[in-house]
Amino acid sequence: MENSISHTTPTTPAKSSALSRNINIDFRKPATVLLFAWIIFIAALGLRVVGLGEYPARHATDDEFGFLWGGLNFWDSGMPASWSSLQGGVALRQGEATIDGRGYIIVAPYLDHPPLFTLLSGGFAKFTGPQRIDQITPEGNPVTIWDVDLARARWLMIGIFAVTFWILYGLARLTWPPPVALLTVLFYGFMSHAVAHGRLILADNLSALVLVANAFVIQRWLTGRGTRRQMIGWTISLTAAAVLTKIPAWCHIPAMIALFVTARRAREMRYVFYGFGVGISIYLAWLAYYGLPEFISVMSSQTSRFRGFNAFQLMSGVPRLLHERDLNGLVIAGWFCLVVQALRPGASPLTVIGAVYAMAFTFFAGDVLFGWYSAPLFPWLALALGLTTVQVWQRPTGPMMIAWLLLFLPHAFQTLYIAHYELEQVLRYIFAAVVAGLLFTMALPRPRAQSILRMAIIAILAVVLMRETYEVTNQRTDRISDQEKYLR
Repeated sequence: MENSISHTTPTTPAKSSALSRNINIDFRKPATVLLFAWIIFIAALGLRVVGLGEYPARHATDDEFGFLWGGLNFWDSGMPASWSSLQGGVALRQGEATIDGRGYIIVAPYLDHPPLFTLLSGGFAKFTGPQRIDQITPEGNPVTIWDVDLARARWLMIGIFAVTFWILYGLARLTWPPPVALLTVLFYGFMSHAVAHGRLILADNLSALVLVANAFVIQRWLTGRGTRRQMIGWTISLTAAAVLTKIPAWCHIPAMIALFVTARRAREMRYVFYGFGVGISIYLAWLAYYGLPEFISVMSSQTSRFRGFNAFQLMSGVPRLLHERDLNGLVIAGWFCLVVQALRPGASPLTVIGAVYAMAFTFFAGDVLFGWYSAPLFPWLALALGLTTVQVWQRPTGPMMIAWLLLFLPHAFQTLYIAHYELEQVLRYIFAAVVAGLLFTMALPRPRAQSILRMAIIAILAVVLMRETYEVTNQRTDRISDQEKYLR
């Protein structure tokens, strides 16, 4: 198909696309591409650093303290004690501790999650000057909790974002032309949900890094740039890391299997199972030391939270920012684009990873889907958005353009609507005029129509990214979105 974008062959590096020829930027020069990538990275980094300790606010989710206290207590005394609300941990309960006027049921040992992120976050926080608080519970048990400065402790997440950003960029560069890679990291860097959740000290963000890194290692081998030994070693290590990060991160396993199968390298998926074996062996050794029967009781409490098979519909159709529903158009557009890319003939095997991960997550879905559960999927939504936008840019007069406008144009106008409620009627007429104008433009001679529609793409993307930036810099934590207020 003319001007289509497909994944590269194992021996052919990604070439510059029609995008570079239409906006007079020579993306064949690596220095030019890298300069744009650094500009995007610095801007995205700034979005995450500004207000790091204030948004999301302290106690926006106390899961942050769950990981931090468990890790800090482990490095302090060898016992990963922290707070838990799971009913299965009754035998582990030490009593209630209080901080910031809030009560927390302390359990020892803390077995709600695998140990990797707990140890990592607690180890990092140990160097940020946390204040140790020793208390005696009403039951007479001594417990230790920690007053942690989130503005310092969250720098760990900035580091995880930085590594994820560049690996995601490298992954896209391995397979597609530079514009796809740049748009992918642009969407990932500015997506308000990714920014907000990426600041939280939660294992889901490490899961995102591990998933992207494993896909990069495998794709590097598939494209002939990495050795088989490197692929095997890293796949085993990263799969084991996923097992030890968080139990829902075990969705990593079917996602990597799908990558090997769709790339017609099904035999190599055995290394994913080897990695799972390594990870589960380490995890079982940890549990055998701290209490396997207690862990089984905790997990039985977790499994009782299952409420059906609609996790994908909830994540894609009603995305959540922290605890509240937030009908973010960019996230919803990302899900549409992810499905479109996975169904395209000749699609890269990479496009199935997000879809398979989301489908596998249904097995682990509980009664409440918090926003950060989608963190491992944000890179894949961004990749789908970037790839679809470049495809539309190449052929802006086709049906793909209409579909792209359906996803992005209302989101752009919603930005204006939120800022100027008093102009509601005027904005409705302007919206109708813009839609009519764009449809009319598609009937013009092709060169003129392409130029106008590509300018419209740039303008719409600019407004959408401004909206995402506003969502973050406005620093509204646990707020109910304007759409949510309307729905209620």
